[in-house]
Amino acid sequence: MMKINLQAVWEGIISLLTGGVLAGLVVTGRYLSLVVPRMKLFICLAAVIFILWGIASLIQVKRPVYRLAYAHCLALFIPVLLLFSPLLLGAAYSADSRTASQTIEQQNIDPRPFGIDFDTVKGDGIDAAHKKIMVTTANYYPLILKLTQHIKDYEGYEVYMIGFVSYDDKSLTNNNFTLARYLMACCINDVSPFGLICNYSGDIHWKEYQWLAVKGQLGYREYHGLIQPTIAVKEVVPAKRVAGYIYPY
Repeated sequence: MMKINLQAVWEGIISLLTGGVLAGLVVTGRYLSLVVPRMKLFICLAAVIFILWGIASLIQVKRPVYRLAYAHCLALFIPVLLLFSPLLLGAAYSADSRTASQTIEQQNIDPRPFGIDFDTVKGDGIDAAHKKIMVTTANYYPLILKLTQHIKDYEGYEVYMIGFVSYDDKSLTNNNFTLARYLMACCINDVSPFGLICNYSGDIHWKEYQWLAVKGQLGYREYHGLIQPTIAVKEVVPAKRVAGYIYPY
């Protein structure tokens, strides 16, 4: 009776598991908690390769082998476990999840702060006719970049923005804070808070990671020779947490 090649069996099972987990991350969209959207094609390609590799290994289960080796199977199994975490935890498996711990009761928060539905704002967010700027998820990075490059053109405009409180910038003083979103340039390892500095003259020292909606006037500061847009805060209200990252493109 021919013996089954257990090495090929384990290689096949683990390869199929790896391909299945990668495919699951893409189908559910949870790969976005690990990498930027442009990596989707590469993840799909990797999933196909692992699945084909797994099938090829299982085909060889009856091929005799004289020395079994399982160490590489363990090396493959560890990444499978790590990749499986986002599928189980979903949105909780992300750097952005830490902001949820500081979010107050969501049912008590107006979903349209200052009467604005930020999800329906179109274009670049700049209303030159009324001198208003609305920073949204869709225009977040390009708009802040544009304001930085052409701050003189928009100085004094009224700004509306949602984000979480960050004190990551050590140059902040008093009750000033950065109204931020998490920016991901490549993967979860390079995530960092990114947003506009809010010059806040109120008495409240807002909790870090609390979500706020801010209304204020656009200004700027010079810091180490660089121009940085700022907001002179006029009004602050609690805001609903906005899930997901901001990407620099």
